[in-house]
Amino acid sequence: MDSKGFVPSRRRSWICCTLGLLSAPLVGCGASKQADAAACLAIAAEYQTAILGVMPCDPTAATSCSAGRNMLVSVEFPDGGTQLQGICDSACLCAVDPSNTAALATVDSILSRFTAQGCTFVPRCWCPPPSQYPARCDAASGTCVGMWAGNP
Repeated sequence: MDSKGFVPSRRRSWICCTLGLLSAPLVGCGASKQADAAACLAIAAEYQTAILGVMPCDPTAATSCSAGRNMLVSVEFPDGGTQLQGICDSACLCAVDPSNTAALATVDSILSRFTAQGCTFVPRCWCPPPSQYPARCDAASGTCVGMWAGNP
C-alpha cells in the first residue's frame, strides 16, 4: 500500500471505486444530524478498505465484475493527496466480482452498519455512464474496472 492508501497492483480499479472531488470537504461525511459524523467517517474508512476484497476478478469468467457496490467520495488535493468524505448513494456503483462471496458479505455488512448508525449516503454523486466506462475484468491487473450497468 502506498502513502495514499492504494494497493499498487490494484490502483487502476481503486480509481473506479473512488470519486475525486476538487471542491471543499463535504460537511459531516453525509451524516444525518442524529448520526455522529466521526463514526460515519470511520465506517466509510472500513468500507474503503473492504471494497478492495471484491475487486479481484478472473478475466476468463463470464460473470466477473457482474455486480456493483457503492462508490466512495474523496477530496483530491493539488499535491495528489486525498481525503475520504463518504459513500455515494446507490445511483453510482462500481463493478465488483460477485464470486468473492466472503469479501462481498463483509462489504454488505459494513454498508448495513453505515445505514443502521444513521449515516446518510452522499446524494447525486457524479459518475461516468456505464456505456462510456463499462464493467470488465482488466486482464493486466486482474481487477474489476468500470461502472456497473445494473444501477437504478
